[in-house]
Amino acid sequence: YAKDLRDRISTAIRLARESLEVARLEQSLQYNKGRRQVIYRVGDLVLRRTHPLSDAAKGFAASLADRWDGPYRVSAQLTPVTYRLERCSDNEETDHVHVQDLKTFSQRISDNGKWEEDHDLASQARSPSSPSRAGQPSPSRDQCSGRGSRDYPLKPSPT
Repeated sequence: YAKDLRDRISTAIRLARESLEVARLEQSLQYNKGRRQVIYRVGDLVLRRTHPLSDAAKGFAASLADRWDGPYRVSAQLTPVTYRLERCSDNEETDHVHVQDLKTFSQRISDNGKWEEDHDLASQARSPSSPSRAGQPSPSRDQCSGRGSRDYPLKPSPT
């Protein structure tokens, strides 16, 4: 009886290990299906994901906070998926940051047709005179007029 029990237990352990390996491979395939390989070089400009927490006592709502902070300049690649960053505005270095918390920073063209400088863009994003990020139009532009907009007459609905 003891030998038969030992054989059944060892068979069950072997089958469990094989099932775990198959499940691990299937889960890694599913996880990596949507992943893309991103490599940043030293000197690239990136934005860093913020992880705000709401605080009712201070009247702070995380849902209204900026999702990205920056721009930052990549100062070193520590591992294939972690980087050390340097903030462009004050050259403060960060600790290690995982690649999933980074995205490429693309500069915007200002109203006068020139590229905005890194430090100007970072300060403008926080200045009260800049347009709101909540879709409010800037004072110099009107969303409802200009090139590409049309007025559509309303027709009475049939009753």
